[in-house]
Amino acid sequence: MSLFGGNDVHVQEDESEFDDEFDQQRIDEAVANQLPDLSSDDEDFEPSQYHRGMRRNEGASHNLTSSFGEPSTDASPVAYHSRIPRPVPSPQRESSADRQASHGELAELRQLYSAAQRRIQDLDHQLSYSKQELEETNKLKIHDQDMATMQLREKDEHLLALRSQLDSSERASYEFSKKCDARETELNHVRQQNDEMQKRIVTQEAQLQSLENELRIAHSDDALTKAKYNHERIVDEMRRQHKELVDDLSEEIRALKNKLIEEEEARKQAQAHSEEVEKNRKRDMIENGETINRLNTLLRQAQHHQQIMPSVVDTVAKKIDFEDSEFTFDGACTPLDVRKTMELNLTKNQNSDLQKRYDQLEVKFRDTREQLQDSISDCELAVKEKKLLEDQLLKAREELARIDTDTQKLKISFEDEKRDALVQLEDDLKKHYQKSLSIQSENLRHELNSAKEKEVNALTRELAEKSAEIKELQTSLDEIKNDYVELSRQNTNTESDNLYKTYNAELQARVERAETALKNIEQENAALLRRIQTSAQPKDGEEELKKRHAREKEHWGKEKRRLESKLRHVSMHSSRSSSPTPSTRSLSTTQTSTPRGVSHEEFAKLQSQFNSVKLKYTETLTKVKAECNEAIKKIKDKNNERLKREVIAEQKRTSEKLREYYKNILGKILAEKSDRIDHLL
Repeated sequence: MSLFGGNDVHVQEDESEFDDEFDQQRIDEAVANQLPDLSSDDEDFEPSQYHRGMRRNEGASHNLTSSFGEPSTDASPVAYHSRIPRPVPSPQRESSADRQASHGELAELRQLYSAAQRRIQDLDHQLSYSKQELEETNKLKIHDQDMATMQLREKDEHLLALRSQLDSSERASYEFSKKCDARETELNHVRQQNDEMQKRIVTQEAQLQSLENELRIAHSDDALTKAKYNHERIVDEMRRQHKELVDDLSEEIRALKNKLIEEEEARKQAQAHSEEVEKNRKRDMIENGETINRLNTLLRQAQHHQQIMPSVVDTVAKKIDFEDSEFTFDGACTPLDVRKTMELNLTKNQNSDLQKRYDQLEVKFRDTREQLQDSISDCELAVKEKKLLEDQLLKAREELARIDTDTQKLKISFEDEKRDALVQLEDDLKKHYQKSLSIQSENLRHELNSAKEKEVNALTRELAEKSAEIKELQTSLDEIKNDYVELSRQNTNTESDNLYKTYNAELQARVERAETALKNIEQENAALLRRIQTSAQPKDGEEELKKRHAREKEHWGKEKRRLESKLRHVSMHSSRSSSPTPSTRSLSTTQTSTPRGVSHEEFAKLQSQFNSVKLKYTETLTKVKAECNEAIKKIKDKNNERLKREVIAEQKRTSEKLREYYKNILGKILAEKSDRIDHLL
């Protein structure tokens, strides 16, 4: 409400024109002295015009005698009643009373003007203070809005950075998942190969065992051994099936254990995630409560500052409007301070605009706060996802590092085990080869000893037969020698002597040849003994052969000594027979032509028999020698071929066994490696 704008004040005075003019002059002077700004600032507001209006509107007033009459309908609804008591006019002192009344009204008017100026100044101060506070609040709101926009921009930038990091982490996780898939495919391929190799090895082992059992059954003649081998084969098959069943059950148990461990880990992770979500929710609630409380306090402060200014203005207006005054201003009265009222109206309009703007800013601030909270929640979710992805990435990297270290350790352990297995395999193969060679050498030695014993027995039988023939020949030779000695004793003639000499020489030569033949036979027998001794025969057979050949050697030595003694005896008798005189010899020869009644034909016959026996002896010796050499050669060839065949077969068997042993070892190593890889996975 304006103070004086839009209302005319009616002042009722006396009918005296002099007093009116005098009062008009004084009022004009007082107004000109008290309100110099109004006349200078506003062209329409002048004291003379003001009082002229008052003079013009005298006829329209209802009470012409007093200023305390009822206001007209056209007057202002607010009537100012003076606190000074109304003077009672007297007809004697009209002029003095009018003067006093005019002086009192002028003083009242001056007081009213000074009070109005003071109130207007207070209102100006309050208006400036409210403007300053409003500007400060607007600045604070603008600053808060700018800060909110800056925080929102920072959050957007941080969100973009988080999204870029999330994209990079997703790409890294995708690459890592591809690598993991490739590794898993490789592991599955290796497992399939291991399974195929194990199946092949198992089938080959089963085939080898079945073949070995069949060979054993084929070589064995006894029904019990066949049944035993069949029973062992069935038991081995049952053991193999039992082992496969146990392996399958152990694999299932291991898979169930791994599944339980994974479920327990997933449960723990879900529990931890739920706890973390609960903590974040509580923290968000606390932060949201704090922000809401802070905004509520700001809103209360803004509302409080907003309510101060209209209340102050209303209270001042009420104080000014509802004070009692002796003067009543009508609608034709010009306001005292139109500029102030206009400024006040402008401030009110500005305040309303600012209030609207404040409401809009508050709505916008709420929207931005909600958006900011949404973006903060999104950012927190993104941060959580980033943390989860980073944790997963770190776990994956740690798992990869652990897998790499485990693979390196597995490679190193596999190399060490392979090296140890190869060394142990070489040692086992050496031991097995030495053992097999010793067994084969023993078997070959036994077979060779048996074959050579048979051959030696045959040769000894042949030698016994030949020695018997030689003994017969020697007995016949002894008889011939005895007969010859007796004939030489009885024959004293020259023919007999000559014949005896020739016969003795031939006999000596034959005996020497026989001795050389015996020596050759002894040498051949010694060579045979050496060959037999050099062959791989048992010690008992060698001792028996040595004893047998020692006996034969002694026998042949005795025979040789006996023949030598007989030859010496014959030579002694021949020397004795040649020592007598020729007369006696001639007498003896003339007396008896043949000793003991033996004729020349019989002697020739004996000689021919001796020659035939000698030829037969030499033939038998050569035949025995040839047969012995041929038998030894056949035995050598046979033994060499058999040894070659057996050595080749043994080499094949050992190579196959070595190959199977290597396969078994590699299968075990691969199985252990696959088990370790499965355990690690």
